[in-house]
Amino acid sequence: MTWANAQFRSRPDNGIWLIEALRLAFILSGFLVFLLPGNLLLAFNWNYLGGGAEYQKIHVATYLLVFSFGLMLVMDARFRDAALGLCFTDPNLLAFMAAIAATALYAIGVKGVSIAPFVDTFLAALVLTVGCLCLPQKYLRLFRHLLDAYFIVSIAIVFFEYYTKSSVIFSYGLSDPGFFRSTGLFEGPLSAATLLGLYSLVVLISTPINFTLGCLTRLMISFASFTASFTTGSRTALAVAMVVGAGYVFVALAHQVRRGYINKAGLVYFSIALPLAGLAFTVFLSFGLLDTLLARFEYDFGSAFSREVALNLLSNMSERDLWFGLSSGDVAGLIIWQDQLGLIAIEISWANFILVCGLVFTIPLFITYVLFLFRFLRTYCDWTVYVPSSYLLVVTSANNGIWAKTTILTTSLAIMISFLRTKAAAGVQRKNDRAFQRARLFGRVDQRRIAD
Repeated sequence: MTWANAQFRSRPDNGIWLIEALRLAFILSGFLVFLLPGNLLLAFNWNYLGGGAEYQKIHVATYLLVFSFGLMLVMDARFRDAALGLCFTDPNLLAFMAAIAATALYAIGVKGVSIAPFVDTFLAALVLTVGCLCLPQKYLRLFRHLLDAYFIVSIAIVFFEYYTKSSVIFSYGLSDPGFFRSTGLFEGPLSAATLLGLYSLVVLISTPINFTLGCLTRLMISFASFTASFTTGSRTALAVAMVVGAGYVFVALAHQVRRGYINKAGLVYFSIALPLAGLAFTVFLSFGLLDTLLARFEYDFGSAFSREVALNLLSNMSERDLWFGLSSGDVAGLIIWQDQLGLIAIEISWANFILVCGLVFTIPLFITYVLFLFRFLRTYCDWTVYVPSSYLLVVTSANNGIWAKTTILTTSLAIMISFLRTKAAAGVQRKNDRAFQRARLFGRVDQRRIAD
């Protein structure tokens, strides 16, 4: 065999190795969104929370996600066909991307809003979503194992922080009223409560209920994650998790009764869980685990006042401002006035969108956001994705989860897809590939495939 032939025969193996490395880099970049909360970036002189250069206002992991995603589009033919087929043939995703682009252009170009929130909130979320859906299942399994390890460690740290009344990473500490809020490895108490509640729901609905040690372990982890959210003092995330979780259990039981089949393991676990929940509640009270949550109803750091301010602003807006948003000067004045009132933020995402962009852009964005959560994700995930989607819709609407610069949407979607993506999604991807090829949007599509 000549040297040239040997080199030619080795190229496919070298190409596969490179593509495998790119896919792994993409998953690790997504995991960095969890490992590097914004407050921790300050330790690396990356002024993510403000005060630095404009490029530092975007999360480091976002750059890595976009870069690795772009390289995979260029180098990985199989990934490219699946990703482009997904982006250009799914109407729900297309509509959501168009609404985001229109809103971002208007907010940035006309109202002078920073580009950083749209990049970190929406672009990173869409890139990670499309990337995870188009990668083979083994990479999602790796992502799922990494997330399990991350949340188990985070839950332990949250309880440790609450017991010692000292923060490990985020120096939130004792507030003026004198109560402590745990943060763990998360950016702050609100993000901790949101992700702990979401993880608890996703683990619960993704675990096959049977008499096995694995099932019992997963259920205990779900309960521990839900319990840990009590220490954060976040009322909305905790209440929504309780309501959505109870609704899922009720629907699952009703579905089994309708079919005339009762899961014995589920019935046993449910029968044991009810009295244990009451006992746990009593223990929590005696150990003071609910003190932070109860104190938050007495002192909420201006959250209720900020929502009252937002509703008053909306009710007193002129018709033109209601449709197209406040002028750029009024938007800048609103921020100054907000600081004078001592408000950290107006804690309603959609109120902020209306104040800045108006109903013309907010209504399409909200509708496509709902379609994205309940129709797009349902296409590629199990029907139980409705549970975390409902949770995410309410929580991100009640706070600044999709308005301010935050990674909540990105991390939440990563959790949902990693645990709930079904094998049937591969068949949908192939269908999208064929539709994309028929459309011939970019000419002839390379038919080469790299094995999973």
